Amino acid sequence: MGLKKRQVSVTDVFPFKGFRPTCYSWSTMRGIPSDRLLAFHGDTVLPPDFRLDRETEAVVDREVRVYRQFQKVRAGGAVGFRFRLGPVVTDYFVGNREPTVDPKEGPLRRVTWQPTSRNDIPPGWRPSLIRNTLKRSGFTRLDGSPDYRKTWTQHARRHVRKWEQQTEWEIREVELRPFLEAYWKSPKDPVLKGMFKHFLKKKVEADGPLVHLAAAVRRSKPEEIGAGFAFVDAPEANMSIHAISFIRGMAKDSSAGHGLIDYWFQHARKTGIAYLNFGNFWAPGCPGEWLGFSEFKSQFGITFIEHPNTLGRWAGTLKENFFPRKTQA
Repeated sequence: MGLKKRQVSVTDVFPFKGFRPTCYSWSTMRGIPSDRLLAFHGDTVLPPDFRLDRETEAVVDREVRVYRQFQKVRAGGAVGFRFRLGPVVTDYFVGNREPTVDPKEGPLRRVTWQPTSRNDIPPGWRPSLIRNTLKRSGFTRLDGSPDYRKTWTQHARRHVRKWEQQTEWEIREVELRPFLEAYWKSPKDPVLKGMFKHFLKKKVEADGPLVHLAAAVRRSKPEEIGAGFAFVDAPEANMSIHAISFIRGMAKDSSAGHGLIDYWFQHARKTGIAYLNFGNFWAPGCPGEWLGFSEFKSQFGITFIEHPNTLGRWAGTLKENFFPRKTQA
């Protein structure tokens, strides 16, 4: 009762009947997206125990320790982040649980809520005027079966077998410095490399041993890294999260990328983690540059989530922006 229903259909992400994205000469998208990526997955029903890492209080606590401009904030049963820059204050929440916001409590601020998959608009909330850039994400759930590759594509299983048969490379976990040095030499955009380098340093500072830096190293020269994959465990959410991956030309023909994903699955099985969060995926309307990594990640039994647009509302009083009280943690 009292909930407005947001209309969601395939036309939200695929607006023209019969339209099929193609590659234009100025686009970095080479080829046509697969049916896995062209399909609309808006009817996905999430498992009852599924929750994102940033929905958990322990993960938020670890993040705010290293990002000093953020504070932890609660809104009913939801936990999130508060950003303050002088008198400007914003709150941010993720997950399907609605933040319970007292419109007269705290400083005057914009409260932003990114639901994971729910499409209703509870009273008091309004769709954000700025379209959410994260349209689609994906995860895999491990069911405890020893044949964890059964949901993979034939292409992925074939490349893992190829990786297992080669003898030039092996997977080891390495320290941050050599991982970043190899990452910087990979054929990635320099701006993105700079951003992700900072991001990974902060993740290591915040999460410590929960960050795993897996690398394909040359057996005859272990200091030479041909490919790398950083993932972060969030045991409180029963989840491990894809952070950064790369492959250099020297290892491209070895199927190292598939070997590193297989290593991640094996790690999850050993530690009892149920959910592998592959992060962002291309969807119609997203930059063509996302297509390559999205096609690669989509091979591993992915359940897609079509994210609704963010919701927002105003709350608080202006007095507390200039004379703040300590946030209850």
